[in-house]
Amino acid sequence: MYRVTKPGGVLGVATWGTPYYDFWDNPWAKACRLIAASYEPTMLMSPEWTVAKEIKENVEEVGFRDVQAVEKTGTWVFEDENEALEYFFDGGNPGCVKMLQAWEGKGAERREGEAAVREGIDG
Repeated sequence: MYRVTKPGGVLGVATWGTPYYDFWDNPWAKACRLIAASYEPTMLMSPEWTVAKEIKENVEEVGFRDVQAVEKTGTWVFEDENEALEYFFDGGNPGCVKMLQAWEGKGAERREGEAAVREGIDG
């Protein structure tokens, strides 16, 4: 990043603020544990690149100066739970994709996880 950023330029970094993806991971992990009690969420990002203070330290370490790191909270808005589920399962968000791949990598079927999430919403 440092090598290709123009002197006096601006670098923007976006992250989830946690190595996990809490907005999706909490309900997903709960649903997965209904099927496999030992399920543990997969870490989606390196802990060193998720918290503003650590990102600031990392970029200063490689030579960036006058670094400002700001944390902002975003809000997810969906019309209803079906729109949220469609986004999670079929939207292609890299964090969601990684969670689905980790679940499938444990030998579980995606449809089981999806059924558990829907059951939790409808039940």
